[in-house]
Amino acid sequence: MARLSLEAVCAKRKVRHAEKHLAKFVLQEHVILTSLYCVKAEVAEKRLEVAEMGVGRVRMQIRNEGLPLVHSSSSPSRRHRHSATSSVSQCVELDIQSAQKLEQN
Repeated sequence: MARLSLEAVCAKRKVRHAEKHLAKFVLQEHVILTSLYCVKAEVAEKRLEVAEMGVGRVRMQIRNEGLPLVHSSSSPSRRHRHSATSSVSQCVELDIQSAQKLEQN
């Protein structure tokens, strides 16, 4: 009876050890995915900047021709763009913190 209990406890220990390793690999996967999403966010931010520059050029052409500008309520404000840039920076910062925690373990 005692021997079976010891074997059961040893088996449970092995399971917990495997769970610990699995958790480390899941964390590593999440850190890598966070890096990927941060890069995608940076690419999207650059595309947005290019699109807004294009809109700015068109507005200048319209002004130069003396036509009135029609303001769209759906166009993002400069403050909104700044918050998007800040969120990308925060994303990179969180990614670095996660990687450091992973290395410590």
